[in-house]
Amino acid sequence: MEEMNTFQSHVLNCELYKVFAMKVDELRSKVVGAEDIDTLHSENIRPFKKAESQLRACQNMVHAKDKELTEALAELSKANDLLTILGVPGYADLKDPAGT
Repeated sequence: MEEMNTFQSHVLNCELYKVFAMKVDELRSKVVGAEDIDTLHSENIRPFKKAESQLRACQNMVHAKDKELTEALAELSKANDLLTILGVPGYADLKDPAGT
């Protein structure tokens, strides 16, 4: 029984080694030398940095627009309160849309 387990383990290891060797060969065919690795790395870094920069710009723009909208809503609320206090027709308290 022990010999059979050892044999099966050996066969499995051989099969795994073959698959590993095929994967290594496949990767070698894509990358020839260290220069190629450096080139691929630098080519990937540029788009990453550009995307990261664009993301930061978008986040800053969203933050600025959110701030503007918050300020505009505050001003509209103040204006609505003033119009309601002054009793201007059509500007009843928005909390009571039925006007009762």
